[in-house]
Amino acid sequence: MIFIYDISIAFFIGVVFYFFQVFLVKFRKRRNAQRELNFIINNLIDLICLIIRHYYSKEKLIKIRFSNNPQEYIFNNIDEVSKFIEVNLKLNDTIKFEWNKNKLTFVDEFEKVVNQFTTDYREIILKYGDCLEEKTLNHLEKIHRNYIFINFREYKGMFSKINLFSCEVRGLLINMCNVQKTANKINDYVKLS
Repeated sequence: MIFIYDISIAFFIGVVFYFFQVFLVKFRKRRNAQRELNFIINNLIDLICLIIRHYYSKEKLIKIRFSNNPQEYIFNNIDEVSKFIEVNLKLNDTIKFEWNKNKLTFVDEFEKVVNQFTTDYREIILKYGDCLEEKTLNHLEKIHRNYIFINFREYKGMFSKINLFSCEVRGLLINMCNVQKTANKINDYVKLS
């Protein structure tokens, strides 16, 4: 009887120890990963939104109700958006117009987002590489190694040297969408727990 009692106490202590030292830590880590994944994707979505708002007509934006949920529109219309960006984003022209009160051009905004993504990507791999799925890590890697991003980093903001292809924009948007799905899945997991 004493032996069974000792075993049950040891088992109970093991379960409590596991809960506080493993499960709770992993739960918090996944919640933080979800927050950071959302932040990364939102930065990239903001960049795509800037392009769309600049090149779509006001009538088109109203018709597609773009302001209601830009992310949903972009992810539901990846082929259309990527083709539109390839055709309409005249990279030589982007230096000419200014986006905001700080007199930043599109190139400045793009450079800021690409550099921020590079930093965030490295941090998220270091912090959450052990708790994120391999697929998610692959999608982040594909965004990081996207032809447009690589060329932009290589030419240091000389946008006119970069050829924009719809397949590259499409690949970027698909990987962004997949990372966002992971963030949503983690969020659902956190809500259920």
